[in-house]
Amino acid sequence: MKKLLLTLAVVLASTAAFAGSKETKCEKNYGPYVTNGFWDNWYISVGGGLNTWGRVDIQDGAASDNHYRNKVRWMIEGSVGKWITPIFGVRLHGQGTYFLSSYTNVKGTYYNTGVPQSKWGQYTSKFGYGFVDVDGMVNLSNWIGGYREDRVYNAVGIAGVGVAWSRGVNQETGVWSTNAEFGMSLGLNNVFRVCEQVDLNLELKALMLRQEFAGEGTVGMLGVIPSVSAGVTYKFKQRNFQTAAAVAAAAVAAANAEVAPYQDRIKDLENELANANDRADKLANDLATANNDLEECKKQSKRPKGYGPNGANLESGVSYTVFFPIDKANITKKDEVNLGYVADEINANPNQKYTVCGYADKQTGTAAYNQKLSQKRADNVKKVLVEKYGCNADQIEAVGYGDTVDKYGAQILNRAAYVN
Repeated sequence: MKKLLLTLAVVLASTAAFAGSKETKCEKNYGPYVTNGFWDNWYISVGGGLNTWGRVDIQDGAASDNHYRNKVRWMIEGSVGKWITPIFGVRLHGQGTYFLSSYTNVKGTYYNTGVPQSKWGQYTSKFGYGFVDVDGMVNLSNWIGGYREDRVYNAVGIAGVGVAWSRGVNQETGVWSTNAEFGMSLGLNNVFRVCEQVDLNLELKALMLRQEFAGEGTVGMLGVIPSVSAGVTYKFKQRNFQTAAAVAAAAVAAANAEVAPYQDRIKDLENELANANDRADKLANDLATANNDLEECKKQSKRPKGYGPNGANLESGVSYTVFFPIDKANITKKDEVNLGYVADEINANPNQKYTVCGYADKQTGTAAYNQKLSQKRADNVKKVLVEKYGCNADQIEAVGYGDTVDKYGAQILNRAAYVN
């Protein structure tokens, strides 16, 4: 038995060293960690291995060779656990098998008649047992080296208390019996990461309880069940942990992402407001210009009768020219105002005849087209005088001269209508 456990220890040490060398670089987190939810970080494990039954004389602190001549037996085990933090966790664990146990001098409660008395005068017992315990777990690797999600090997210390029971029959008397005892377990679970969901376990453990558990009533003896087992673990979601700093950073990022659309909208509204202010400033400037023009018109309207545009003296006869853009014959508001002064002179002299002469430049258009355009210009000036200012149409003659007259010495200035 000692050789077997020593061999397993050597294999475990070699495997742990190999696993440690295979780890990839990853950030180590030392917390503090955010407490997970109740349903987070749960796992389930199943496995099997070898165990044996032994006794230690607690009075002299020695283990007699006679007390370890028991056969190694197979065992099964399983557990359900939860990691509360990356370092601390709890589990509900159970294991069981049956033993052929050696005993000295007297026949035990589970006396087995199938095995003859040994040469040392011992009798054997045959019984099955089960043990259910609640264990606390400490992940030593995370405690010492910092939490890493991708660590290949983790050493997990285990300590717990529970109830063990044994059951068997005295084959000499045919009486079945059951014994129950409180027990304590200590162990080391070597956890090897396969993937995010699955781990492999190699667990070394010892269960300690009173000798009476085996139906062997020797006083001052401590029963020990050493075991080594291998198993597989499946981890349910949520499997990992986050530091408080990481969670806070994620919360800030989420808040920023949620606020970002509103910030963008605020920027858009600020831009719209700036554009609106620019438009308001422009309208204010336009309004100021219009008010200035209005004041100027008011001043002109108060000039003495007989004065025309720009203060021209009209007593000796009216004279005013309207200039047009190329190929246009419409009258602008400014020209309508100035024609008002001409209309005052015409209305003041009902017996006087007036002529509106229309012109066009010969650099654009045909002669026939320019004739029509010049006539239209003259007609439009007459129309303003008659319809807007009430002049007598019979006093005014509108004549178009086409492009035949170079009145102003420059073709661009010949796009005009002259009132005389």
